[in-house]
Parts: sequence; structure tokens; C-alpha cells
Amino acid sequence: MTTVLTIFLAIFVVLALINLIAGRLPKRPPAGGGIVATKRGELHYLETVGEGPPIVFIHGMPGLANEFDPVRKTIGNRHMIAFDRPGYAWSQGKPLPFAEQLDAIVEASNTLGIERAMVVGHSFGGLATLGLAIRHPEFVDRMLLLAPAAGGTRIGQPRMRQARLIQFFELPVVRQIADLVFLRLLRRSASRQGAAASYGENPETEKQRYLAESVLASHNSIAALANDRLIFNDAERLVSGNLQRIAVPSIIVHGEHDETVPLRNGKRLADALPNSSLIVVDGDHQLPSKNTAEVVAAANALLAV
Repeated sequence: MTTVLTIFLAIFVVLALINLIAGRLPKRPPAGGGIVATKRGELHYLETVGEGPPIVFIHGMPGLANEFDPVRKTIGNRHMIAFDRPGYAWSQGKPLPFAEQLDAIVEASNTLGIERAMVVGHSFGGLATLGLAIRHPEFVDRMLLLAPAAGGTRIGQPRMRQARLIQFFELPVVRQIADLVFLRLLRRSASRQGAAASYGENPETEKQRYLAESVLASHNSIAALANDRLIFNDAERLVSGNLQRIAVPSIIVHGEHDETVPLRNGKRLADALPNSSLIVVDGDHQLPSKNTAEVVAAANALLAV
């Protein structure tokens, strides 16, 4: 019995060492930007000071404010704010229901002096932008929707089960034990694969790939991702059932080769959303980093309306 226990402990120690060493995440870069307090937690933001109508950027699932860096640097002299959505990256607080996420973005924007803005949303951020136009019509002046996760987009049962499993491993005590034995290695592997799948290996997206590997594999971002998956289908149905209430000018930009949110969903949304137009580009789902020029052109066209 003693021999069996010794072997078991030895295997445990070896697995723990492999997990701790091979599962070490890349060093997180400094957050930059600022932090704004809301009733639902602190939100991290990146701000560009400029003129004209303000622009608010909302990232996807997962994602972070920095994914819009190429757009913000190219778009010109505009007042722009990109948020880390609640729970993601450097934003604090527990994962929130869909409506409370929207309220937090509006509250944070108001605190930073923005009462009304053009809202740019990518993927889940596009769904959130549509939700803002329904729930806070006073805030949304116009919408630029980049591969929006709408138009009948659904999270399937396998990913829902995965999200529930993630929530289990994020429970107190369970997380500490799992982190010691295997979870770090799993997070490291998943973050590396996800970053490579999203951004490829080209030098132009190296920064986005590094941020995805170092920041989005943190526990708070993973918990936020699991929450978003579990609330997504209900949020999409809510938005789709209220599209006729949205009257602001909108442009939808969609990649022809998007496998995450198929182009047919973008076309379906464009047909149902009043006062909208659809621009199809030669790209996939990562439009802000890979199709920056087309995104900026669409933003300027929308600002000119």
C-alpha cells in the first residue's frame, strides 16, 4: 500500500511540475489606458482624444479593447473609447447578464463624458451594440457592426456544455486544485491554439496574437467567456425580436469567408434591420485586425451620413 501511495504521489508531483512549468502564460503587458468605476464593477478602457462625434468600440467573445488598435490608429482625429467588456482582460467584477453588461458600458461612457456615440461592435460586440440600440436608444447615434453575432447565430450544445464545465472549474477550491494539477497547461494550450486560429501567423497580427495568449487566458476572462456563451442564445433571440425598434443608420461589414458567423447570418440581419446596408469583404471573422482599411472606410462613410 505504501508503495502504491508513493507511486501515486510521484506521478502527482510530476504532473504538477509539468503543469506549472509548461503551462506558464506569457507575461501580461501593461494595461495602459484607464479604469472607470461603474455600479457593476470597474471597466478598463483605451481612449483617443479627438474631434467630432465620439466612437465607442465593443469587442467580441472572447476579446479585449486592444483588438481595435489598428482601427483607432487609422481612423483619424476622432474621440474614441474602446472598452474591455465586464470581466474581460483588465476589467474587473463578476460576469454579468446581457442587460447589465449594456448598462455598464453606457454608465462608463457617461462617466467619461460621452452621452451619445457611434458604436462599433465586433462579433458578440455587434450583438451588444444592437442590444444597446434597443435598451439605450438615447446613447446610440449610429452603428458599425463587424461580423455581428446576430441574424440567427447560435451557440451549440457542445460549447454550452464546455461553458458549464469551465464554470465548475472556476469554483473556489476546485480552481486552486485544478490549477495546480492540469488547468494551467490546458489554458496555455487553448490560448495558443485560439490565438493562432483567430489571427494566423503573419507579422501584422503578432501583437493581437500575443495579447490573446497572455491576457485572455486569465481566469477572469475565461469566466466571462463561459458566461457569454451561456447567455448568448437568449440575448440573440431578444435582439432579433426587437430589430424593428432600431432606426439609427447602420452598416454591417462581413467577411465572405467567415466561419465563426457565416455570411448568410449577416445577410439575414441586413434584411431585418431597418436603415442598414451590408458590405461584404474578402476576409474572415477578424475584421478589425485583418481588414482594417475596409473597416475604417465603412466607419468614415457612416460618420458622413
